[in-house]
Amino acid sequence: MSQTSAKEAARIQRLKVLEQEFKDSGLRIRYEKGNFQSGYCLFEQQGVVIVNKFFSLAAKIETLEEIKRFIKERGAGLEAKPAEIQVSETAEA
Repeated sequence: MSQTSAKEAARIQRLKVLEQEFKDSGLRIRYEKGNFQSGYCLFEQQGVVIVNKFFSLAAKIETLEEIKRFIKERGAGLEAKPAEIQVSETAEA
């Protein structure tokens, strides 16, 4: 396996792990097109995270990790249910 494909496989695996963490916490991830200046939009009440579908694999991973840090900083952690996460929409239309 070449170094490039090994890196790609590792990124795919990391993305799957992050997606599972969000799923386990009750948050759904959707990949959609949109004008998100931050690259994503988080809907607290619906328990939905929308990530720009045109992002590269690395950018999707970084975006999900950013959302995870944001939630953690707010003191809710990914293990919390969506209603317990006090987050407003973060994207600017």
